[in-house]
Amino acid sequence: MAEDCLFAAVYAPANATDQSMLPILMFISGGGFTSNSNGNFNGTGLVEASGGNMIVIRANYRVGILGFIGGTLVEADTKGAVANNGLNDMIAAARWMQQHATKFGGNPNHIVVSGASSGGNAIDVLLAANNGTGFPDLFAGAIAESPGWGSEGFSADRDQALNNNLNSTGCLNATDPIDCMRMMPIAEFQNKTTKDGWGPTVEGKLIAAPHYQMFEQGRFQNIPVIYGYASDEATPSFISNQTVNTTEEVGADILNAVGKSMTDAELAAVMAAYPESLNNVSVFGRDVSTRNASLREGSGAQWQRDAAIKTELKEHCVAAFLSDMYSSVGQTQNYAYRYNILDETAGGNADKGLYSPHVSELYSVWGKNNTDGGDPGCIKLDSADPLSCATGAEIAQAYWISFVRSLNPNTFRLAGTPEWTAWTVTDPNRIVLDNTAASMEKMGAAAGEVPIGEPLMNQRLKSLAAVLIGGLIIAA
Repeated sequence: MAEDCLFAAVYAPANATDQSMLPILMFISGGGFTSNSNGNFNGTGLVEASGGNMIVIRANYRVGILGFIGGTLVEADTKGAVANNGLNDMIAAARWMQQHATKFGGNPNHIVVSGASSGGNAIDVLLAANNGTGFPDLFAGAIAESPGWGSEGFSADRDQALNNNLNSTGCLNATDPIDCMRMMPIAEFQNKTTKDGWGPTVEGKLIAAPHYQMFEQGRFQNIPVIYGYASDEATPSFISNQTVNTTEEVGADILNAVGKSMTDAELAAVMAAYPESLNNVSVFGRDVSTRNASLREGSGAQWQRDAAIKTELKEHCVAAFLSDMYSSVGQTQNYAYRYNILDETAGGNADKGLYSPHVSELYSVWGKNNTDGGDPGCIKLDSADPLSCATGAEIAQAYWISFVRSLNPNTFRLAGTPEWTAWTVTDPNRIVLDNTAASMEKMGAAAGEVPIGEPLMNQRLKSLAAVLIGGLIIAA
């Protein structure tokens, strides 16, 4: 089997020289470690919006079994099979960019790594890699958008997926099963294997322990960071179960999502914090009855409640935990956000009852016509249109560009926009990015969130972290 599949796209100002020393943004796409779902984003808009003051690199990496094969047989292999090829691809791309940075006008010592969903999760894993030192010679800052916990596992946790693929390839009973797969033509291998069940593996080398443990112990690279998420992460388009009808079904779905080991007391606290009244509103109180009901025909009576719970347990609480950990090690350039832009145009996200869905911030950050999923209608409208979110998108993009350039979102923010104050454990500030403006708020009840923050977030996920890591929160 031979592979020749690693490519990078670099976007740089036309007038950059080897003396320009421009900051570099490296983007890691999402896709649940099974696909590169943001793999064709165009960095031209970011470079132009920065006034030619930054460089963007977008590199692909291996996914699925090619990128994240794992298992006890892989660990024991003596012929070169290793876990975490996909992570090593990311590292190789960053090192390549660093080595050749000046050829594009870049500063080799100023690479800000950014990633969405599983790409953001990969960033967290890399920051806790190498026994907690991360890559201090490589990354100057990081932005993790809707990272979740990801899908780390130990070698033994990968055995089922590995055995399934050994069986489907006809290699299960071979004398050397791994070598049997290794010798297959790549096209045949791809046709006979599945992409599901893979993710970073704790192999004791690159990854010493699950990254939630590393972060809780303060063992991670301490650099300026941005963590955040969209308001309504767990909408039917992502991780909520749109068919649940009863409280019992919601409870069963939560257990299935975060792990069977969740205690009765923990589940009871969650269900009490999210009562049935949430069935008609999202996490932030938006009434779905005013939206297009026909687009939700066939939905269960309690899908909104289910979505609200998963939004916080799988995304909001995770990002808050990571922000807390950076605060705990004294990082003052520690920023958090909530992306709250709605697309209320015909056929838009709000029309579908999705509101601000998973990784929707990417449309604003990368700018109009630069993403591969099709822009929300509101970004395409003139800013004077009451349904437009063009102004909000420009505000968000400016904060991101400022962070890339100076490791501070405020240095080059748009005139008239608020200062984005840092997050601390005792003062959990985050910026809210709306259709036409930005504002600061504190996470929790003050932001209109239901009280899941009280019974569970106060524990800083100490009881839930072990549950969540086993529950395979696969960010997409």
